[in-house]
Amino acid sequence: MAAAFSYQRTPPPRHLTNFPSFSRGVPVLRWACASICEDKELVQFLVWSNPCNLCWASPALQSDVDVVRTALLSPYYWQAHPETGHCVLRYAAEEMREVKPLVLDAIAQNAYELQFVGEGLRADPYVVAWAGAPKGAIADMACGKELVRFMKTLPPSGLTVEHVEAHAEEVFDGYAKHVQDPCFGRGRKPSMAEAWKQFEMRGPENAAAQKEEWCRSVQASLEKKMPLFFSVSPAIREVLWPTRE
Repeated sequence: MAAAFSYQRTPPPRHLTNFPSFSRGVPVLRWACASICEDKELVQFLVWSNPCNLCWASPALQSDVDVVRTALLSPYYWQAHPETGHCVLRYAAEEMREVKPLVLDAIAQNAYELQFVGEGLRADPYVVAWAGAPKGAIADMACGKELVRFMKTLPPSGLTVEHVEAHAEEVFDGYAKHVQDPCFGRGRKPSMAEAWKQFEMRGPENAAAQKEEWCRSVQASLEKKMPLFFSVSPAIREVLWPTRE
């Protein structure tokens, strides 16, 4: 059974160099509606991104030990606060502040724009979550739904040999489309399935080591594509990357 998710002071273990880093997010709960401030999963994510968000959480969540502990585990305490910058929506027409694609573009440039977003979108968990995400994570928003769907099929704690054995067709298809690690061949599902079988021919100990190495390599490649995905709880993954039609 995969380990339960929990926020950490430091990022999960990485297996690749040059892994992208985040910096502290913006305390967006000050501009969010009451229902957002009462959503425990979303508030936990936002206080992890910036502990100052706890100031605007609901009284019940300010008294919740899980939420307070998550705020204390924030890995961004010693990083510089992002600058406020110039807010374009401050001067935009009221109707423009409810245009979701425009608003998403605005918060991607500067999360402080949320204070000038229309009331309807300030009640949208997706908008608030992306506004409050750590600075540097916004590139994850651009990942295609097909990749996200594949990522959601993996265990919450990451790819394991057990998962590959149980879902080989699905994993090798996702590998061929989205990973293509040069260490194990590029892009052809049949060749990867054959390589997996060949691991067995090297004896039980060698096969186990080869399979573990393949899973670590693929996991690291996926983390490099979507670093925030593996840093947040499964419930917040559904908010940040909705794939249900």
